[in-house]
Amino acid sequence: MAREVAGIARAMRVLEVLATAPDGCGVKDLTRAIGCGKGTISKMLATLERRHYVRQDATSGRFS
Repeated sequence: MAREVAGIARAMRVLEVLATAPDGCGVKDLTRAIGCGKGTISKMLATLERRHYVRQDATSGRFS
């Protein structure tokens, strides 16, 4: 079996967590759920947002 690419696996985990959160998640929520640091999660979210996989609510700051 082929090895996983850790960064891709973490980004997919972010998407999986967001998919199960009807009200979205904040960075701290994702940090706790995934076990990565705030900086790592923020960079992943920024990349996913630029590519239109996630969006950030302008009012709450939560991602979905």
